Amino acid sequence: MPEPIGQNQTMRMLERSLDLIAQRHQVLLSNIANEETPGYKAKDLDFRAALAAAANPSAGPTGMAPGHGAPHTRHLPLPGPAGPAAPTVITLPSARAGLDGNTVSVEKTMAAMHENSTLFAAASQILSRKYQGLLSALKETR
Repeated sequence: MPEPIGQNQTMRMLERSLDLIAQRHQVLLSNIANEETPGYKAKDLDFRAALAAAANPSAGPTGMAPGHGAPHTRHLPLPGPAGPAAPTVITLPSARAGLDGNTVSVEKTMAAMHENSTLFAAASQILSRKYQGLLSALKETR
């Protein structure tokens, strides 16, 4: 059965990438916000693993929020596949911690934020062009 217009695998992956990039940005911002918090450990989002899980949803978790058990046997199942799995936030290994135990490196975090922003701009531009192509095709059929 053909997929509905605009619902191809490439577009779904681009949309999921944008979601993951935005979530990673929030994690990186929390590192900057906690730069002077004693004992704070720098974190990052496992972007590659989350994107791989989105590409192959049958191999990963069901996408239920952490802490929820199995659905109740009397609940009706939701239509369609389960939602994407929540990305894993990892604690970054650090060669050195500050005297207060904080492992945030502002320079590394800012570099990661720049890389993240570049990925977001690229993915959003590609997705925008995909939608522009669909819009153009729809206008030509009128």
